[in-house]
Amino acid sequence: MNDRSEFLDKIYINIDNQRKKYGQFKKCEFHMHTPASKCYKLIASAEDINDDNGNNYGEEKLGNYFNMTSEEVLSYAKEIGYINEHIYNEMMLNIDEYKNQKYSFQLNNNTIEYNSFKEYLTYRIIAYKLTIENIELAVISDHNTIEGYDKLLYVINEQFKNGNLKKSNIKLFLGVEISCSDKNHLMVIIDEKYKNNFNDYLKSIIMGDRLGTYYDTRTVIKDVEKFNAITYIAHANSSEFYGNEIYKREMLNLKSLHGFGIKKFEHKDLILNRIQKFNNNLKNTAFILEADSHSIDELGRKNCWVKLSNIDFKALKKAFLNHSICIYNKEPNSSSTYIKGLAIERGESGFLGSNPNGKKIDDKLIKDYMIINFSKDLNCIIGGKGTGKSTILNLIELIYSRETDDFEFLSFISQHRRIYSLFIFNNEEYLLEFIPQVISKGEYSYTPSISKKSYKKINEMYKLNTNWYNLFKINKYKNKNNYRNIEKKEIDIILKRVFKRGYNINKLVNKISNNKISDYIRDVMMYTIEYEEINSYIQKIKRTSNRSFFKELRENIDYIIDMIEYRKKIFNKKIDDFNKNNLGVIEIRYMPMNGYDYFEEFLEILSKRNYKFELNFIEKCVDDRDENIANTYLTWGDLEKYFSDARSHWNYFEILKLILNKELQKMNKVLPLINYEGIEEKYSTVNRGLIHVKKAETIKKINSAILNKFKNNIELLKENIINCFKVMDNFELYFNINNKEDITNLPVEFKNIKQLSSGQKVAALLTFVFNFGIITNDNTPLIIDQPEDNLDNTYIYKNLVESLKSIKNNRQVIIVTHSSTIVTNADAEEVIVLKSNNKQGWIEKHGYPSEKSIIKHILNYLEGGENSFNHKYSVYNVILSEKII
Repeated sequence: MNDRSEFLDKIYINIDNQRKKYGQFKKCEFHMHTPASKCYKLIASAEDINDDNGNNYGEEKLGNYFNMTSEEVLSYAKEIGYINEHIYNEMMLNIDEYKNQKYSFQLNNNTIEYNSFKEYLTYRIIAYKLTIENIELAVISDHNTIEGYDKLLYVINEQFKNGNLKKSNIKLFLGVEISCSDKNHLMVIIDEKYKNNFNDYLKSIIMGDRLGTYYDTRTVIKDVEKFNAITYIAHANSSEFYGNEIYKREMLNLKSLHGFGIKKFEHKDLILNRIQKFNNNLKNTAFILEADSHSIDELGRKNCWVKLSNIDFKALKKAFLNHSICIYNKEPNSSSTYIKGLAIERGESGFLGSNPNGKKIDDKLIKDYMIINFSKDLNCIIGGKGTGKSTILNLIELIYSRETDDFEFLSFISQHRRIYSLFIFNNEEYLLEFIPQVISKGEYSYTPSISKKSYKKINEMYKLNTNWYNLFKINKYKNKNNYRNIEKKEIDIILKRVFKRGYNINKLVNKISNNKISDYIRDVMMYTIEYEEINSYIQKIKRTSNRSFFKELRENIDYIIDMIEYRKKIFNKKIDDFNKNNLGVIEIRYMPMNGYDYFEEFLEILSKRNYKFELNFIEKCVDDRDENIANTYLTWGDLEKYFSDARSHWNYFEILKLILNKELQKMNKVLPLINYEGIEEKYSTVNRGLIHVKKAETIKKINSAILNKFKNNIELLKENIINCFKVMDNFELYFNINNKEDITNLPVEFKNIKQLSSGQKVAALLTFVFNFGIITNDNTPLIIDQPEDNLDNTYIYKNLVESLKSIKNNRQVIIVTHSSTIVTNADAEEVIVLKSNNKQGWIEKHGYPSEKSIIKHILNYLEGGENSFNHKYSVYNVILSEKII
């Protein structure tokens, strides 16, 4: 490994090693039976596999497993691939020996005794099936007993130890399906540390494995609260929900009832319709897709995906409590593109870097770096004023977009020596190196200045050239990183696909106030529609000489018209999808080619007389709408009116095409020119020899006169075409001001976002940002600076928090916030606390919001300190203790 690779490796390791184990989705098998259930079958019939209703009385029937011989189970093991032909033949030769052995093992100081070789082999087959189905979490749930838990746990551990598991170990959770007296089957999942006490409880209430308990569901749910259990009603679609209305209301509203098991997605609506009059808080009800498997074939057919930060019972229960974002009945689309972290070298005069008072990285080369790691879902950056929170967001936007509208910020960032960012793009790893292009400070400057050759200013944006960047694709070989240098021309392509833009809420509100909201919406939408071709064509128009301009325009006019039509179709499709998915909430209105300003410029060209010298020899352009064209009664003023009306038949570029191709006659057939002759046939006009616009030859002469007018005003025409390109896509955002969660049955009332209050503007903008990304399947990182600005706390909690929770599993979100409501309620996986001494900024702490050290910082920065929070709590507790809210 050369010195360069060794250095990059240190950057990579320090970013990657600081990344702790964030939450991941795990494939889970809820509600699975083993031979401990008397109805266990091992081999399912076609009827069993296709049964989507569930059966509350299945435990009364003895399963076919109990009538099978050891030989039959061994044959089945060969059939499904657990053992090969050779091992099968060898075991069959010694089958009596296998059957006569005792299968007794030690597990966690407990003796595990299997009833027979057949039973031991069956548990091993179950473990094998879970493995090949890629099950990572499994909840054992035998009828009225937990006898099978240790037996299955042992064989899972044995397979892992023997290297038969290709993946990490399967986590087995302890559960049981209790048959209650009101005919419900209650799933109870507990922490294994309560196993012995819970087993004693089961023995005290269960009348028999196939009979269940004489307790009703409500009683059992309340009883198992002492075990901090998770409970849900299994295959609830087949439950009769026996009992009177009072009983149902009390049982279905128990906080310790966490949901309902279903065997088909369609069952959810069926159950909701049945229980909604008894349950006042359906929003907090989880629906678990479960197989209720009694055989090997049923395993892996109906699964949930559960997001856990740690693989333990506490994390599983938290997932149930946050089921809307942690439990999915279909495999969620995890983001394949996200930023893993940053490494920022302060240098001599940079602001961001390592903590000057803290522990340094144990490496001289990178000891002064600020190392930031990000979760792939929600990250919250907090801290006091002037600590660099917004700077980090703006930095991300700068280095990934390669442009900025703030030259001062570019100069500020360029004071840092080097910046690195590790990111994932399409599940492949890259390391980005950002090298400030500065001229060394000299006699008259205290800080480095940016080289003028390193950027171009286009309109209001400063575009950075490729000298600022190196990009490396990381390939792993034998646990070592190989850094392949990406060609400069490819860097921009990759970065554009990784990151689109950041959102500063205050800046967006200012755009609305400055009537630039259409530009903003267009920019957001343009990331999914190729817009570079328009920009490049604008540059081409500017570069084309006046002599060859008409030839160039004539050759490309069809392409321009097709491009506009294609864009219109794409825009309309995306807007229709967006509006349908946000019906009654927010809508985009698209008004293409409706810009009166640029068409007025076009009409003005027609009214300008050719440049000529007056008596005072000053060249000037004369406005003469009364001048007759080609010796006809038609004046240039008449022609203005004609083309103004022509817009209802043709768009701007279609009119240009007809004129350039000398096809005014085609327009005349649809819209007769003679109808626009505005001069009366007086003696003076007749005497001048003026004629009516009737003959084709006359119309050709008028067409030629128009072309001459264009040629004599070619710079104006160029400017007019460019302006048309800039305003051809006009968008407006409308928001339903009656869309309020606490008020229903109000009529839909859409208002233009320009007419809304500051709070409504922010709500509309955030709705657009979040929901448009969902419609377009945008999974690029979303960074937002202070999304809570101008919003009341109710909206933040009920809307903003829920939006963040819903998108963070599919898209990385990095936000700067001063809202404790967001940090503590949106289930952030990473909280980054910044601090500064006004000269330097650093990371004070980072971690989960549930960690004590992080909670302390949240209290200090977002709640005003412990004293402030305690005072606030004492005030609110007056009504909280009365349970008024």
